[in-house]
Amino acid sequence: METMPPVSPTPSPWSQLCLRRLHRLLELTPEAAPAELTPLEAFALLEWCRIAVYAECHAAGAGEAARTLLRGARRRLSPT
Repeated sequence: METMPPVSPTPSPWSQLCLRRLHRLLELTPEAAPAELTPLEAFALLEWCRIAVYAECHAAGAGEAARTLLRGARRRLSPT
């Protein structure tokens, strides 16, 4: 019996939206937060949002793409 090669699914609009949101959140810095937040509050809020959207990416079936975005962001931010 022949087996079919795995077919990569077409990304759904929801998974594409989740990935765009994650990409945007990965580019933000705590300095972009409203002035009434302390730097620590801004950092915590930003990290919480990133975690939530990362989880949404996995739920939408875009986990591998989300992981790639996260790794790319970490490489850009880490000193060489």
